[in-house]
Amino acid sequence: MHTLRIERAIGDYDIGKGAFDRDPACGRESGVRRCHVMRPSGSRHHVMIDLEFDTSSEAKAFLDPMQHDRRSREAAPALAGSVQASILETLERRNLRSGEAA
Repeated sequence: MHTLRIERAIGDYDIGKGAFDRDPACGRESGVRRCHVMRPSGSRHHVMIDLEFDTSSEAKAFLDPMQHDRRSREAAPALAGSVQASILETLERRNLRSGEAA
């Protein structure tokens, strides 16, 4: 499993969430298996998104056009500042409540 982690400042979470939900690139056809949207507790102006893929090449294929297309204010009106993105490889996952590997 590979995760594309995207972090960036946002101006308005609700506007950003609406745009994210409408973006067809974030659907199953792009290879995304699971999506987690998070923010630091107490912060309304920072968001982290983890998109899980089966392979690193799927994550990279998603990231490359995103870095070019999502920079404009028209394409993403709620975003502010620069994006930080990295592709992470899952080495191990455990369900601590059951003690089993997930």
